[in-house]
Amino acid sequence: MGFIPFEKEKVMLVSDPSTGDPYEIERVVFGTKNGRFLAWNGAKTIEESEKIYYCKEWECAKELPVAEELATKTFTTDEVVELLYASLDATVTKKPTFRKVFQDQL
Repeated sequence: MGFIPFEKEKVMLVSDPSTGDPYEIERVVFGTKNGRFLAWNGAKTIEESEKIYYCKEWECAKELPVAEELATKTFTTDEVVELLYASLDATVTKKPTFRKVFQDQL
């Protein structure tokens, strides 16, 4: 089995239980080879991984729990508006209410 790259690098929880190390740590995983996961050595974020040239192989890898929760969560309209405003530039000082945003369209 050769190298199989992931479509996109992602932060995952990795571990090596067969070595007796029970801990899971966050690493940027980019593919698999011979049944093991390849991650940038020491990188916990995508930004950190851009500066690293060495990789480490891991026996196990799984999605972060937060990603699993968000993938199955149903958001209310107010939560969506809150998330949108949180992602806007910091120059936004006052957010309108949901009704005000869509009032012109009603």
